[in-house]
Formats: sequence, structure tokens, C-alpha cells
Amino acid sequence: MKIVKKALLSAILVSMIIWIVSSIPGYLEHRAAMAKWAPEKAGIEAAKDIASGSVKIYLHGSFAAYAVGVDEQFMPLIKGLPREDAGVGCVIDDLDVFEAQREYATRYNKLIVEHMQSRSEKNG
Repeated sequence: MKIVKKALLSAILVSMIIWIVSSIPGYLEHRAAMAKWAPEKAGIEAAKDIASGSVKIYLHGSFAAYAVGVDEQFMPLIKGLPREDAGVGCVIDDLDVFEAQREYATRYNKLIVEHMQSRSEKNG
């Protein structure tokens, strides 16, 4: 009976170790994606892009991607800007990352729209 208990405990322990080891890559990918799309970094990227003259607009959405954070009235201001993916696709593997991408894109886009507005007002 003792041998059966030891074998069972060993099997459980090995199974847990396998599960933990196989979970680490997914966990690390999640952490990396959350760091990349940390909403508080959106302003930093927007400021860099404005300074370098390489602004863009982020698109976000599952079935239909759109420029989050941009009111319809400002669409003419951004019509010629390049578009980038910030969480686009029908299959959402990680909802936390998807939501972080939405918030990041919203903040970035709002700053770009403000910049484009002030640029437009200066140019007449």
C-alpha cells in the first residue's frame, strides 16, 4: 500500500511539474505583451512619434477594427496617416492584453488627434 501511495504522489508531482513548466512560456508571453501595451506608455510613444514626424493611428477591434479614441468629426484630420495594429482580429487569446491594447491605442490616438488639430489650426 505504501508503494502505491508513493507512486501516486510521484505521478501527481511529475504531472504538476510538467503543467508548471509548460505554462511558463504562455505566462512570459502574457507578461511581455502587457509590458509592451502598458497604457501609461502610450503618451511616451506619441510624443516620440510627434517629435520625429512619424505619427500613425492605431486600429483596434475584433470583427471590425477602427481608430479607437477618434471622434467621427476628426476622421478627416487622420485620413492620410499610416495605420497600425493594436489588437485586431476575430480570435482573442488573451483578453487582458486585448483590453490593454484598446486603452493604449485610445490614449495614443487621442494625443495624435490633438497634435493634428493644433497643426491644422496653425496652418490655417
